[in-house]
Amino acid sequence: MLFETVVRTCDVRQFSLAGYQLLQLCRYFKVVLVTKNTQQAKKLLKTIVVSKLTTAQCYFFYAITAYYYQLIGRTKEAGQIVSDLLERKDSIMSGEYSIVKIMTIYTIAMSQRDMQHTQASVTTAAKGIALSNQYDQTAFLENFFWLIIDASPTWSSQHFVVTELTKNACCLAKMHGNQWILDKINQQSGGKQ
Repeated sequence: MLFETVVRTCDVRQFSLAGYQLLQLCRYFKVVLVTKNTQQAKKLLKTIVVSKLTTAQCYFFYAITAYYYQLIGRTKEAGQIVSDLLERKDSIMSGEYSIVKIMTIYTIAMSQRDMQHTQASVTTAAKGIALSNQYDQTAFLENFFWLIIDASPTWSSQHFVVTELTKNACCLAKMHGNQWILDKINQQSGGKQ
């Protein structure tokens, strides 16, 4: 909701090309991962100039595109992009912390989960949590916790672990105003959160 408010109120004419490209990447992320609007994603793809992106932004772009390909049924291409990104995971995670890196890792983990690579998804999400902790950041932590819960149906018998992860995800989602995660937690718990 905060992202939507900022996008509606900002004057994009005041943005540099780099700032505008980052805004378009964030819009692309939202329509692909949050609303899953493939028609809007297709339109946004045409506005992103990959050659003008930083290396970190390129990784982010390709991670989103892999997820987009999954949505439109191009699973082979999606799998290839994720595989290529995983070969570059050290590069993605190295250097200075940025929200773009965290969003890239989250998007890769989501793609892995949806490709039924559950263990790999959990491992990638755990790396995202570790990176966030290393830099004392909380952005996307609730998403990573939720992803671990959602990707690990075998943990259902380990009620304590699931309960603790859910509490952490819920607390962080409330702190960040992440209504999407709060709704997902509420759906799974039957409205008990």
